[in-house]
Amino acid sequence: MVELAEMGLKGMKNSSFNFVLFIRFMMAVQRKDKNFIMIQGAAPLFFPSLMIGAKAGISGPSNAFPELVVSLYEYIIKKDFETAVQLHFKHAGAIVIMNTGPVICTLHEMLRLRGIEMGNPRSFSL
Repeated sequence: MVELAEMGLKGMKNSSFNFVLFIRFMMAVQRKDKNFIMIQGAAPLFFPSLMIGAKAGISGPSNAFPELVVSLYEYIIKKDFETAVQLHFKHAGAIVIMNTGPVICTLHEMLRLRGIEMGNPRSFSL
């Protein structure tokens, strides 16, 4: 990672669900380049990653609840951590619901329950 940053890489998204690995990448690269951008790609780790300095996160539930994830981000930026923790658990609940079935089908249903009709998802096969 450090070599890639030295070659000009400006940021990285990690979706491994391994928070220790995320921290290791972050520490190694930011020793060399304080402006290196770390992005968390695993939705359950969005909150703790932002708390330790990640600049952004990719959150599946934001497809159905964008205002929830935007609010979580904004409260972290404002340093209102009590509210941020409450929103983190709502976000975690959305993650649990989203993962009760095939993600795209579940997201379509979550949106339908909010009154947003997305049509029928394509059928899937294994």
